[in-house]
Amino acid sequence: MKKLMTVLSLIFATLLFVSCVEDDDLEDALTGDTTPAGDTVPADQTDTAAPTDPADTGDTNPADPTNPNDPTDPATEPGNDPTNPTSDPTSDPTNPNPGTPCSCGGKECGDDGCGNPCGDYNGGCPDNHTCNISTNLCMCTPSCAGKLCTDDDGCGGTCGCKSNEKCIEETGVCECIPNCEGRQCGDDGCGGTCGGCAEDEVCIESTHTCKGCTTVTLSPVAESVNNNGYIYFRTTSSAYTPNTGDTTQDDKYALTFKSGAATAGSTVDLSTSIEHCDGKSALDNQLLCFYINEDHKVSNDFKRFLPKEGTITVNSINNGSSFTGSGAKINADVSGVKMYEMREYIDNSGIIAKTKYEFVPNGDCIVVEDTTLSYE
Repeated sequence: MKKLMTVLSLIFATLLFVSCVEDDDLEDALTGDTTPAGDTVPADQTDTAAPTDPADTGDTNPADPTNPNDPTDPATEPGNDPTNPTSDPTSDPTNPNPGTPCSCGGKECGDDGCGNPCGDYNGGCPDNHTCNISTNLCMCTPSCAGKLCTDDDGCGGTCGCKSNEKCIEETGVCECIPNCEGRQCGDDGCGGTCGGCAEDEVCIESTHTCKGCTTVTLSPVAESVNNNGYIYFRTTSSAYTPNTGDTTQDDKYALTFKSGAATAGSTVDLSTSIEHCDGKSALDNQLLCFYINEDHKVSNDFKRFLPKEGTITVNSINNGSSFTGSGAKINADVSGVKMYEMREYIDNSGIIAKTKYEFVPNGDCIVVEDTTLSYE
């Protein structure tokens, strides 16, 4: 009986084992698992045929909106990723104008906006051309040095002449065209003059118009003064009539010679008087200075006039004492003198600063009637 029970137990156990094995095979068949029963190694590490988690392999299933590596995702297409600056074609770090594409379109020279040269000449232009930085186009530069006005300028035209000139076809020489339209006086643009002013007028060069001058008559010389070797023949009160400027103030005139410089019979050209009045350092053989000071007693507010035209002829002269000037005498003819308003300035161009003079544009003028100045 014992033996019978043992045999039955073995048979039952065998049937139970076979039943479990068939259940496993059925489950494998349903899931596609080909791993031998009892294999505990994870399928996604050893079994290449087994389906695995898409996140493990970078699966780019377009239906997965959370996958940043999906090439079909519109957010990852070039130019569309707001977090990726290199995806913007206008965000070139070499571009000095962000938002503007680097381009050589329509440019013959210069650069593309990002420092890269444009054109066939590495950003430059061919010979006889220059780059117009506004248009980035090569512009032909005429070459006319030493050429006639009828010669080729190298740009398909002729050299021609200046605006105030005309080209003489027969000689190829430019001829200046005088311009006196609307001008009463002054330069005609060709080295000549336009018309002229009356004797009691002065030409205002900037406007080419004539301005009336005040005509005065000099009073006799009142005194002579020796100042460090310079002889002054002058009148400091009621020096001329009519009184100019402030009629309550005195006017002054003076003839100034370096002692021994002026000689009887000599004629001094007063057109260079301004050079003689710039300090006391020049031209020992010339009249040093002839000037008028209007309202001369008004400190720093008087007007000085120097001649620009006229002459003084010395008939006789005695320099007097070299120390005191006593005994100095003169007799001189003043002729055609026209005086112009001056102003002082400091010339620092030399080692020692000097006070110098220049004519005041459109300033006042005085015409001195011809006379003989005598102090004896």
